[in-house]
Amino acid sequence: MQEILPQISMLWEELSQSENFELKKVNVDDFDRVDFKVLFDCDYIVCSAFNLNSVGFLKTMRAKMGIRVPMAFYLHGLATVGLWPIAEFGLWPLLLDNDIFMGTCEGDINCLNLLGIQNSFKTLFSSDENLIQLPPLEGGEIKDILYIGRLSHQKNLETLIDAFNTLSREDKSLKLHIYGEEDHLDSPNLGLKRTGYLKELKGRASSGIHFHGFVQREKIKEQWREKNFLFCSPSLHSDENFGMAALMALEIGGRLLLSDWGGHQNYKKMVPNRVETVQVMGDETGVYLDPLTFTSQLRKSLKGEVQGATKSPFHRALIARELFGGLQQFLGSSSEMPKGVPELTKKLCEKRRLFVSENSDYQQRVFSSKKDPDYQAFFRAYGCQFN
Repeated sequence: MQEILPQISMLWEELSQSENFELKKVNVDDFDRVDFKVLFDCDYIVCSAFNLNSVGFLKTMRAKMGIRVPMAFYLHGLATVGLWPIAEFGLWPLLLDNDIFMGTCEGDINCLNLLGIQNSFKTLFSSDENLIQLPPLEGGEIKDILYIGRLSHQKNLETLIDAFNTLSREDKSLKLHIYGEEDHLDSPNLGLKRTGYLKELKGRASSGIHFHGFVQREKIKEQWREKNFLFCSPSLHSDENFGMAALMALEIGGRLLLSDWGGHQNYKKMVPNRVETVQVMGDETGVYLDPLTFTSQLRKSLKGEVQGATKSPFHRALIARELFGGLQQFLGSSSEMPKGVPELTKKLCEKRRLFVSENSDYQQRVFSSKKDPDYQAFFRAYGCQFN
């Protein structure tokens, strides 16, 4: 989120200039200084992220002041948990028929379809012919694999390390570079935490694996720009709805190997000659990448076969144009928001209340276990193939 929110702000600034409209920014985290009067004259209001401060802002705007300007909500991680915070904090009755939700991948939209919500569209990627040309690829076998991101169990790094260990026994010159710091998240939606994950990873790592810790993205780009490397993310994070590190790696000349999941699926569709994916599987134990399949695809990706020239799927000016067009389309559409809270959302809220009553640490828990049919329904919508 620290990377994404500034990008969203910049996108709207550029959009206001290209489409010649006035943009006003409201910082809901500084609630006492919000000037609500400026909102009456807006054509629409964009909520770039959802938190408790935005709840108070929305209630004041809609319930107390009667401001009925259409709103566009960025989903981020709300789709895969059935929008339960929208319902739990009393915002559902305040939604209008021409409010919309904006996602960044088909998985987001598929999850909303489970709720019967049609007021949504996907943005951030463009296939316009004027996109920026990506750097040319070097030929020859790849010896360097990069992972950039949080060191979290959600990111499934043990699968990457185990596959690397197998391949490094075949080729001692291979290196795996891991950039990032540890966090202790596992699956908050299941009430799970994880400690000691970095120690666990280092314990199973072979000599060709290098843990670099946190490094500024600009320094990573400078070091690896137009080098012959493979960026790899086997992530199973349920909010992997875009992939900022994957985009960075692509735009400095890398190839990608990704889990076929959430926002990663965009890359395979948009840049098929530089991206490979591995199907996410699921059963009663949860979601996973088959180790043999992943290792086999990693071996294939490291061959470094040169493909044709290609263009970046991300270009801010063109995305802004598509975003503006999407908003205009929905403002003039006949779509209707569900009048009441969707039944699946109600069920998730009820389960969360039960979990919180049992353990106050379970503030985000909405699924009982990895066998929970609701857990599997959302993950199937996100790209998982259950056995």
